[in-house]
Amino acid sequence: MDAGSVKTCGGSIEHGGKKNTGSSDIDRKIRIPVLLNLSLCALKEGKNAKAEKFCTFALEVPAGQSNAKVFFRRGRARMLNGHYRGAREDLRKSLDLIDTTAEEHLSREDAKLYEREKEAVLKEMEKLDTLELEAEQNLSRQKKAMRKALGGQTQVEEELSSFPADTITTMPTSESSSGKQGLVGSVAGSAKEPLLASKGNSGECIQHHGLYLDRRKHRAFSTLRAKPKRSFNSDKIDGRSEEDSLQQMSYLQWYLSAFERCLRRTLELLGEEIDDEKLEGWRRDEMLEQEKSNGKKKS
Repeated sequence: MDAGSVKTCGGSIEHGGKKNTGSSDIDRKIRIPVLLNLSLCALKEGKNAKAEKFCTFALEVPAGQSNAKVFFRRGRARMLNGHYRGAREDLRKSLDLIDTTAEEHLSREDAKLYEREKEAVLKEMEKLDTLELEAEQNLSRQKKAMRKALGGQTQVEEELSSFPADTITTMPTSESSSGKQGLVGSVAGSAKEPLLASKGNSGECIQHHGLYLDRRKHRAFSTLRAKPKRSFNSDKIDGRSEEDSLQQMSYLQWYLSAFERCLRRTLELLGEEIDDEKLEGWRRDEMLEQEKSNGKKKS
């Protein structure tokens, strides 16, 4: 069943059910099963919010209030949506209805059926416990990451305690009154902004200690971003930094020394004497050629 047919059936049930509210048999035999099937189709398609609405429609009639499957289906939809508190309430209500109905029907076949339904509800509650535990662990990890990125507030509180009470005042930030508070809001609400307020010389106190008392302990960069590149020296040689130039000179010296050793060995094999003046001239010529090649590369 596609999404369009699901919406159409849901609208017809919602509006058409007003004419049949007085007949409990029609609600129990027709409306509740149709809404349960629609909710199951919505769950299969991944439309968890739509499935929750269908179950809520079923709970608007008295026959749905005593149906354990309706609460079970809505609890599953809420669990998949991340509404764990409401899902736990629906699953508990479903479990209570199964126990109550099982006591009224003492036949062996009905007992086996209710036992299977109870096992299904307990299995969903185990999944819900696992999801809640993972959510708490993720939330704690996110809070630690935010505190680490913001520089850590524990160091500020420790340094504030070392100052006299009459020189420091704290102003707690207002927390959100709603229950759905974001991660950044919860971290910001728990932190306090240190304000230096000396009686006589507040300006001198701020100038001496700085606006943030632990500014020397703060990181020079955020841990959520890449480390900034090292700053270059102002005096540059031939458009390069001093470190790169020194490294290039060391490579050049190694090349010249290797060339000198090879030349000396060649002359020794040929039986000729080594002229130091000519060797020094060759070295200077090689240096000039290397500088010219570097100048051409830059241009």
